[in-house]
Parts: sequence; structure tokens; C-alpha cells
Amino acid sequence: MSNNYLPKIRLLVALNSMNIGGIQKLVADQLSYLNRDIFDIFLVVMMQYPDLKDFYGYLPKDITVYKLNFKNFLDFKEWFKLIKLLFKTKPQVVKTAMFFTNIIFRVLKPWFNYFLFTEEHNVYLSRNFFERFFNRITSSLVTKILAVSNSVKDYLVKIEKIKADKVEVIYNGVDLEKYVFLNERRLVERKFYRLDKQFVILSIGRVSIQKNYQLLLEVAYEVNILRKEEIYFFVAGDNTNHLGEELKKQLEVLGLAKFVYFLGVQKNIPDLLNLADAFLMTSLWEGFGLALIEAMANGKPVVVNNIHTLKELLGENNEFGLVGKNKEEIVDFLIKLKNDKDFYKKYQKQSLARAQDFSLKKHLEKITGLLSSAVKN
Repeated sequence: MSNNYLPKIRLLVALNSMNIGGIQKLVADQLSYLNRDIFDIFLVVMMQYPDLKDFYGYLPKDITVYKLNFKNFLDFKEWFKLIKLLFKTKPQVVKTAMFFTNIIFRVLKPWFNYFLFTEEHNVYLSRNFFERFFNRITSSLVTKILAVSNSVKDYLVKIEKIKADKVEVIYNGVDLEKYVFLNERRLVERKFYRLDKQFVILSIGRVSIQKNYQLLLEVAYEVNILRKEEIYFFVAGDNTNHLGEELKKQLEVLGLAKFVYFLGVQKNIPDLLNLADAFLMTSLWEGFGLALIEAMANGKPVVVNNIHTLKELLGENNEFGLVGKNKEEIVDFLIKLKNDKDFYKKYQKQSLARAQDFSLKKHLEKITGLLSSAVKN
């Protein structure tokens, strides 16, 4: 039913940048599907990195985008631009993501009196004392902090000492239709990468300490060099930093150059998922694991490292996916998926079933309900 008889809610969405990443992708999806009968939407991007790939091209054409270029927190010129922009747009509700943007809009809230929802997307173990302190003392200015999982809420409450009633858990959502398996695309992608019947494992995410691709190399070595199973590993994500170069060097030393491929940043994630046979996430920590749900929506059996967030998504006792307690267990799971068709089909089916719980539709219904109820109340 249309809401045209009601005044639209002026919603301002803001984040650090639109460079390719899980948070940026989620924001782009939110902006594409939020109900235009309910919201009049503006996007503010606080920093610009023209040399890096971004999601600007994925944004819907009806969204007004304001690009600022903060260099740091004391960039008073950009503060002035932002304040001027807030006087112009007069938002009733502001939804922000990423620490820098969250804090700036908290600081400005008393002067503009908007309802403020800040998103927390990860378990930020790297935050220093001052960041955690500032996050805690400014949390009173927030209408709600939106945590993407119970693991993130637990971190905010137990580590950052934020009041539990300030935090609302809303799982991230995936546009499931974008990730439906297409065999014709699989054939095209496999031909491009010169693959025939090879068993391929895909991992997605920037090469960083968090993603723990060192473990992936150890698994690949055990699988291919020691057990002679011939399983191929593709990694999609920015690998231009020092760590990425170090891992590439290890491929030659370990004899894995034939079996492990760092593809760099890729925009065609659904196609890569069609190409793959299973999905591996070796992360040391995650706030949610958006790429994991995308893989499950594509019908890929998933194997993950033994961390609390990923177990939260996959259920108890490997209900929806396989949680490896150590390297050896991850290796065993991957080999069994390759060689046991019934085992593979079981977790293929479970992946598809679990992905339905994280649809973008469900995510947006909860987001819309929270944002609109703040204004109505």
C-alpha cells in the first residue's frame, strides 16, 4: 500500500567512502531498495579516493549524492561544508556507518536534532583506548546503534561498555536473486580461467590480517602438496598491500603457484561464485560475514574458521555449514566435500536454506521499521 498521503521522511545516509568493500556494498543495496514512498534520501560520502575502485556506479540515479573530502577529524573546511549541507537538507533521520562518520554525526546531533542511527559492522579489536572511550561517551547521543550480529553487540557491551539497550541487532541482508546459481555463467567463467573439472574453493575479502589468508595457504599446502588432492583456491579481494605481496612470494616457496590464485579486486562476485565449488572463510574475526551469505545463496557448501560470529551464522553442530576447529579439520572438510557427493549435496542444500534467513527484504523491513518509527514516536 502506498504512503503517498503521508509526508516523506528526510533520510540522510552517510559513510566514510564508497570504495569497494562489504559495508559500501550493503549501503548501495540499501539505497537501491529503501521505499521511496516513505523516504526522501540523500547520501553523504565523507572521503574520496579517486585512485581506488568504488561503488558510485552502483548507486540508484534518484539518490542525491554529496561528496566531501575530509582529510582528518580537524579538517574545519569540510566541517563547514557538512554543516552547510545539513542546514540545506534538514534531515529528520540520519543513518551512518564506519567509525569516523559515526562520531562526526554524533558530535553534530545536538545542533540539528535528528534521530541518529549508527551502524557497527565488525568486532573492532584494533580500536585503541581513546577510540573506545569516545565511542562510549558519545553513544548517549544515538537513537540506536545497529549491530550486524549478536557477536558485535556482545563486543560493544562487554568491551566498549556501551549500554545494552542502546544496541539493536539487525543482521545484514543479501539480494538473494543476484546470487542464484547459473550453470551457463559457470561454463563461461570456467572457460575464461581454463578450468575443466577441477575442484575450486573461493575466498572473498581484502588481503589483511583479519582475513587470515596465511591459514588458507597452510590449508592449500596440506591439501595439495602433502595429500595430493588437487584443490584450487581463488582469492578475490584487494591484495596490493605489503601482506599481499608477502603471501604471493610464499606461493613459489611452498610450491602452490599452480593451486592458489590472488585475483585482486573483483566486481563480478556472482560469476566467481558460479565458477566455484565451495567457499572458505579463514577470518580471525568478523562482524557478520556478508560474503559467506552470498556464497550460501549461490548454493555453495561453506567451510569457516572457528570464530564466534561465523558459528552464529552457521548454527550449532555444523547445522548449515562446516566450522573447522583447526587447520586439520578444515582440510578434512574440504577433501570430503570434493570426494563425497552426498556430503556435498547435504551442505549445498543447507546453505540455500540458511541464506533465506538473511534476505535483503527482511533486512530492509527491520531498517525501515526502526527509522520510520523514530519519527512517528
